[in-house]
Amino acid sequence: MAHSLVVIGSGPWAQRHIATITNAKELSLAGLVSRSLSTTPRPLFENVEPFMVWRDVEGMLQSGIDVDGAVLAVPPPDMGGIAKRLLLAGIPVFAEKPLTLSAMEAHVLAENAKRNNVLLMVNFIHLFSPGYERLKAELPKIMTLQHVEGRGGNKGPVRNYMTALWDYGPHDLAFAFDLLGRNPKDLTARLICGGRQEHIVQVSLSYPNAVAELRFGNLMRKRKRWLKCTGSIGKLRLDDKTVPELIHGVRSIRINGPTPLEAALRAFVSGIKNSHDPLETADLAVRVNQCLEFIENLLWGDNNGC
Repeated sequence: MAHSLVVIGSGPWAQRHIATITNAKELSLAGLVSRSLSTTPRPLFENVEPFMVWRDVEGMLQSGIDVDGAVLAVPPPDMGGIAKRLLLAGIPVFAEKPLTLSAMEAHVLAENAKRNNVLLMVNFIHLFSPGYERLKAELPKIMTLQHVEGRGGNKGPVRNYMTALWDYGPHDLAFAFDLLGRNPKDLTARLICGGRQEHIVQVSLSYPNAVAELRFGNLMRKRKRWLKCTGSIGKLRLDDKTVPELIHGVRSIRINGPTPLEAALRAFVSGIKNSHDPLETADLAVRVNQCLEFIENLLWGDNNGC
């Protein structure tokens, strides 16, 4: 039986969710919440035509429609109130990253989810990808993990509601926290180039027996996404290409399987069925936001610790 999901939002990422849900056999699109589409219909990605469009979440809830979960794909400044209302209504939520632009607001949402016993997951999309799952499966072959290096970015985008730090940083921090732990003993950051809105940032995380070095931003010459793990007896490198590739020494492994977004949505459905998020992405989102605030203050203001 297909799981019924409603998508909140109609921007580019919301439309990717809509198309992925529509094309997945185990998922069905219950409808779309979009103020703009409710008044002015327009073509969507892959020409998907949603069966129902509501102006706002209240209209969707009052319609009495029965949904298994909601995908929240709106700008981070708009997430808090919508997520809180959905959780209060008992609807599991799959939110895009970052989960708001505030560690405190993200913490409140995570606690609301726990208090209401409703699933809240955050789409750290690369953590769900088949390529990353294969990398983690291969990690024992390089023994003790000592160094993690990540690169992620592109030429743009420039968003008026979010800096490059908050746009790209969650992915790389999520990698480091998932592989090495969420509590580094030290964090340093420096601005490679750019200003407050557009930039490339270098972040170093120190652990008792390992280091993570991350570089990300929206001033790169072209799209870049790779992750390198160095262990005591070898290295693994995951390149996020059209067909992802995992390199172990001279061995190259082409990664097949669902797209990262389809894998992420499948993980959300599994979380709904099991009432459990094995990656604890809501708590991860809080920790990521705490460190993004710390980095922001290191580079452009006062800091209170990560």
